[in-house]
Amino acid sequence: MPKIAMPLFGRFISQMGDWLFYIVASQRVYTQSQSALAVGALAIARMIPPVVLGPVSAPFVRRCNPWKLMALFDVIRGLVVVVAVVSMSAPTILVVSLLLAALESVYSLAYRTAIPTLVDPNDLLKVNALRRSLGNVSLTVGPAVAGAIVAVLGPRVGLLIGCVTFWVCGAAMLAVAIRHRDMDEADKTTGEVPEKSKSLFSGFRVVFKEPTLRSFMCSLAVAGIGYGCFNYLIVYANEILAGGEASFGVMTSAMGIGGIVSLGALLFPAGRIDPWSLYGVAASADGACLAVLALGKLKVVGTAVVLFLSGSNDSLAGASSETILQTHAPKDSSTHVFAVEAALSRISSLVGVYVFGKLIDIVGVRASFGVAACFLLFAGSMAWYVRHISAIRKRLECTDDCN
Repeated sequence: MPKIAMPLFGRFISQMGDWLFYIVASQRVYTQSQSALAVGALAIARMIPPVVLGPVSAPFVRRCNPWKLMALFDVIRGLVVVVAVVSMSAPTILVVSLLLAALESVYSLAYRTAIPTLVDPNDLLKVNALRRSLGNVSLTVGPAVAGAIVAVLGPRVGLLIGCVTFWVCGAAMLAVAIRHRDMDEADKTTGEVPEKSKSLFSGFRVVFKEPTLRSFMCSLAVAGIGYGCFNYLIVYANEILAGGEASFGVMTSAMGIGGIVSLGALLFPAGRIDPWSLYGVAASADGACLAVLALGKLKVVGTAVVLFLSGSNDSLAGASSETILQTHAPKDSSTHVFAVEAALSRISSLVGVYVFGKLIDIVGVRASFGVAACFLLFAGSMAWYVRHISAIRKRLECTDDCN
């Protein structure tokens, strides 16, 4: 594990910079525009580049030393944030968000490619679990710390601190590159990718051919649209709680704590938990949490408790959906299935961000959260239905085989 400590530390520090920029950007865009749709545009700017640049940049990343590439991109990310420090207008912030998301889409691909080169294959599961834990810690600590920094020192100082975190991360990645400069090209991936896995359309053919996968993907798409409302917590913090950056930081941190706490449930052997039931319960419970936010008259503490539960449900839903896809995806086409799931997740999120941005401007944030609750409750019910139909289909196939 010592080899992996430096990149994990660097990534964690850079995530703090991400939160500093995101909180400042969300508040400035909303303050200047007074429009939830403008906040949605900020979220959309962060979502589009991974969909467009991810597949295109993969060959480029494979030819480069990923550690040097990440170090370079960290320096560039810090310089891009400096632009926002100079001009904090909403259009400038939107452009900077788009550039940061474009850099992050390539950066994350390099990071995921490079991690296996430092880890024994038998330890990959432990490292991935540690990465998930650190991500939830960042979600917990980052928003609260960033909100406090911005509230006390001001947005410009907060952005400058964010620049420093990117450059610290770049130094960490450069140190790894120097230490492992003898790493050859063959070690940059876990194995050769089959030729057919390079086509995303092959993944769509696999999904549409398998009824269970097709139905479950529809459930994930519905849930993804519903989850789009979480991009407007800053609006809820301003209009309902009247707390601005501080309330937004508390709300987001509560979701992160919930995600950390839920990891205990994920440690049970997979055989003890039916992933379909877990996903159905978690998605439905998330819908119930949104319904409480829509109907209840809660203060900051009450809202944080509800979002704590929502964060727990979200982690459980993510783990169970991953298990379902791993179980039902054909072994020779699992890469295709995950590619489709990733693309579908981004697209449904974009739809959700747009729909709820328009809806909040029309009917308000409470009513919009109520609509999102219906989406998640429907997605949970779909999972139960798909599980039931899948079980019936298996019994019929077994009966036909026996006859």
